[in-house]
Amino acid sequence: MSDGSAGGPSDLERRMISLPVRRRVVERIDPRNTVVLLLAANLEKAVRHYGAYCNPLPEFRILDSEQGADAVAASARALSIRIGYAGRVWEYLNRQTCLYAPGGSYYGPTGTLQTYSAAVVLGLHEPCLVDREAAVVGRAEQWFDNLEPTIPVGYFEANREAAAASYAAMGDAESKEIYAASLRTRLTGNAGYLPHSEYPQYFHPLVSPEPGDVLIEGGILDGVTTLRFAEAIGQSGRIVAFEPLPESWPVLEERFAPYGNIVLERHGLWSRREKLHLMQDTGASRVRQEAGEGTAPCSLIDLDSYVEENGLTRCDMIKLDIEGAELDALKGSVRTLRTFRPKLAISVYHYPFEQFIDIVNFLANLNLGYTFFMGQHLPMIYQETVLYGRPSDSSRH
Repeated sequence: MSDGSAGGPSDLERRMISLPVRRRVVERIDPRNTVVLLLAANLEKAVRHYGAYCNPLPEFRILDSEQGADAVAASARALSIRIGYAGRVWEYLNRQTCLYAPGGSYYGPTGTLQTYSAAVVLGLHEPCLVDREAAVVGRAEQWFDNLEPTIPVGYFEANREAAAASYAAMGDAESKEIYAASLRTRLTGNAGYLPHSEYPQYFHPLVSPEPGDVLIEGGILDGVTTLRFAEAIGQSGRIVAFEPLPESWPVLEERFAPYGNIVLERHGLWSRREKLHLMQDTGASRVRQEAGEGTAPCSLIDLDSYVEENGLTRCDMIKLDIEGAELDALKGSVRTLRTFRPKLAISVYHYPFEQFIDIVNFLANLNLGYTFFMGQHLPMIYQETVLYGRPSDSSRH
């Protein structure tokens, strides 16, 4: 297998070159042949947006459930627009479909993530194109595949061998495809290459929480994923959930109260025990060395110290989604990894972009008998790329 060291293209580079474009980015839509998919709360914004350059207006289809149908119908009459509820994918086979998310909160009830998730439920994510004009409104410009690359010019050339090595570590063809597509997306700024993993995020068919597991979770946000884990492991399992953001603690305490097997730890995971500062942004809080506007003190701990001090005798799975601190947390977990060989679900899409390559190579170079897979769980944007690690049965303790 060529790694490109002899001067020719590596297997990774050849795969990136041959990737199909799964969805197009357009400067302008054809309103007569386009259906705009959106949440009902964004309807008036969408009409104003498309009304500025489309005549006639495209047809709008609502992704929400049909609750509030009377209000939507009244809006349609008032705005003189064609509108209906989104159906299944076969209704759109001969038409262009366009997702519209006007920005605001990425995680909010009318944000990008909710819009895309609603489309996934109906099977409408793959045929969608992205309208540049819609995508650059407000904060959505950070998420859609329409603006700038995230990897600086020259970085890939300087790190070809490291990228080829991490690509080679992928355990199946689907993971190699996702790896190549994710890297090309970061190099070009075009997410049209990204596929979509059919299984739920953090629940890879070969790497998932199982009944009785002891699971370490770094990065809790609103606790929704934690509760899904709790259902999977059952009452015989246990979750140790680390969340350093103080404003999240009251909500998490309330949500976890009915469960007797979720331990909320008010620390962030890191490479060592340390007191640093957290740049507070719900859903995307990051650790920084110095205090500043919008920061709060936070307590950090390495997982190895926590495991030793609390006498943990098992660790069956580790999930990390900690806004760019994943590699640091893994460096503070080496003894735990060597001792328990847990299943791994590690987010690799955060800044700094180098982690996309470095996390894979760091774990592979520990030589712990893992097979690695990669999942892409939000392919219209750069986000939600997850590295999964499955230990060989003989390596588990």
